[in-house]
Amino acid sequence: MPKRSKQPEPKRIHFKAQTHKGIFCLESDWHRRLDKGSSLRPMLDLLWHWGDWNVPYIHRDIGTRDEFDYYLRKWAQRQADRFPILYLATHGDSGEITFGDWRRSRNHVTLDQIAEQLEDRCHGRIVHFGACEVLATRSRDIRRFLNKTGLLAVSGYQSQVEWFDGTILDATIFASMQRNALTRPGAQAMHRAILASVGGLAKRLQFRMMVADS
Repeated sequence: MPKRSKQPEPKRIHFKAQTHKGIFCLESDWHRRLDKGSSLRPMLDLLWHWGDWNVPYIHRDIGTRDEFDYYLRKWAQRQADRFPILYLATHGDSGEITFGDWRRSRNHVTLDQIAEQLEDRCHGRIVHFGACEVLATRSRDIRRFLNKTGLLAVSGYQSQVEWFDGTILDATIFASMQRNALTRPGAQAMHRAILASVGGLAKRLQFRMMVADS
């Protein structure tokens, strides 16, 4: 009986354990009716259970300006260094986020107002706006936001975003952030990886990412 040639074993891909980049999520109500609940926790749980990465997260619900300001200050503190990604999951408009009672002007928070609280406290960190149209504003406004806060990068959307599609893209964005260093070249690599992985969805939702100049 002829000998069977030994087949080479398929190569296995091993991912080296990385430094986990935790996510600090502030999420508002998505619906005005209290009996209609939507939450991004399952997506964050998925990232937590993701193989060797096990992305840690902190999730807090916000409904008022005081709650938002309180947790924003908490994220800016050194004790939150393990959570360098701020995920603002709210409603939005051009250059601002909204939450809680939209009739109250205090619950409309602009990029400049956020930058005032985070001034020069965010070096090596990233903010992702999981909200409609926040980055549908002038590039110089976003650049001013980056410069004042010291952020490494900011990302978000320029269009109306359907909740489920946005959640899928947000998860892909956070996965890319785990795979690349929190440096300027790393952030640029994140952007390229997102467009290469889900370019069609990113184009449809008008995803935008800007990296600090230095």
